[in-house]
Amino acid sequence: MPQSTQANQQRYMLDSPPPKTLLQDEDGARAMTLTPEQLAFVNHDPSHHARVLAGPGTGKSYTSVAFLERLARERPELRARMLTFTRVATDEFAQKMGDAQL
Repeated sequence: MPQSTQANQQRYMLDSPPPKTLLQDEDGARAMTLTPEQLAFVNHDPSHHARVLAGPGTGKSYTSVAFLERLARERPELRARMLTFTRVATDEFAQKMGDAQL
């Protein structure tokens, strides 16, 4: 669940691996199953900063793509900035964004 840190920023702790993803539902949209922690981040208010803290394999990229899909669907005028710490992570995230057609 979200934890307040500084004004206008929420911190999300992901500590369990993501459930399996169904690639498309009957309407052709990506259907995702999320943990409560992941869902809290996906539903985060985009007018405030957020920080996701999690170890490897906990679904940071998976959840971030779901968040960006929601923004693209509900608030297409908004832009988001995502930060990774390695080129490899950046390349993998870009691939996931492409797979989601973002």
